[in-house]
Amino acid sequence: MTNLRIIGEASNQHMVPSALVSHRPARPRTLMPREIWCGQDFAALHKGLNPHTPTPSADFATLADLRLHLYTLQNAWFVVGNGLDGTIVTADSRLVAEPSCFTDQRVAGPERDLMSFGLPVFELDDVFVGFDGAWNNYFHWLCYALARCHVANTVVPVSCQIVIPAYEPRPGGFRAAFSKATYEQSLQASGLADRLTRLPMGLYRARQLRFMWTLPRQPTEFLEVPAFDDMFATIRQQLHRRPDAPRRLLVSRAAAPNPRIDPEAARLVREMCIARGFTEIRFEEMDFNAQAQALYDADCIVAPHGAGLVNTLFGRNNLRVLELGSELDHDGSIRACFYQLTTNRGQTYMVLNGSQGEINPDAMTTALDMLCGS
Repeated sequence: MTNLRIIGEASNQHMVPSALVSHRPARPRTLMPREIWCGQDFAALHKGLNPHTPTPSADFATLADLRLHLYTLQNAWFVVGNGLDGTIVTADSRLVAEPSCFTDQRVAGPERDLMSFGLPVFELDDVFVGFDGAWNNYFHWLCYALARCHVANTVVPVSCQIVIPAYEPRPGGFRAAFSKATYEQSLQASGLADRLTRLPMGLYRARQLRFMWTLPRQPTEFLEVPAFDDMFATIRQQLHRRPDAPRRLLVSRAAAPNPRIDPEAARLVREMCIARGFTEIRFEEMDFNAQAQALYDADCIVAPHGAGLVNTLFGRNNLRVLELGSELDHDGSIRACFYQLTTNRGQTYMVLNGSQGEINPDAMTTALDMLCGS
């Protein structure tokens, strides 16, 4: 084959699933965000719950009917490569929209010839592809790569290879936002280290290619799937609370390229938290085991929005969380994924929207009083 030109898109709304993996009927949402003041406006958070829905549901308190399906394609292609990771293309050259949604559409969009990138071509038999184009982000690695692979391992045959990108140097300055130690330790802790096949950069054709996606069709719905937390529950069972570990954590993003809140707000938050006995930590300086342990030890955490908040998955059920959000997409929404993760566990979640001036002394005082239990 001399070319693999993408001629259009294929959606799971137009393909027949091979199996229903999980189903959660519609029901009331168990926990709402905790109000820091009476009548706190959660409209931006609500909008962030539906980032791929043109008109968000007006019913914040209801969870939609949710189905996780396994799809199986014959003689399909997938890619491991910069800007292309997780791209899936059908045998008739159509980009599979859902699992490819985090790839760089400037690279993997319609009318692009994937063969033109000069990637080596490999043939595989039966594979499951669960990672996406942002797998090098710690949140995506845990939630959309390892957790999806963990669920897949319960439904695909042993003969099916479950594949992930290898942690290796790549051209063009591509790098994971987490260390190789975190990569390896998370594989070991998840119980998947010997089950997953690590693939180098390449263009792969699979005789049978399996992937999963949810209906409604938006990535964050996977966080609500009943089986999603199984892997993290297994990891939590391996942890033991240390008596002398910090109980109040403040996450710093001062060294991050995008600190998410402005310097003045960051200074205010740091001063107020340190005065109340919070310990400042930087997740980027910690390996996987240290991050998971720190959250398991914690009673409460204050953090700007960022991938490190995924570590709340290792917190105990009574963890209290204050997220410092901002409207990153400039559309009046703040991303709600950590609200979903925490409240699905029964943890207490509070949020301040820095884009609306909510990170101020009065709001922080009230929030910290509630967070610290006073």
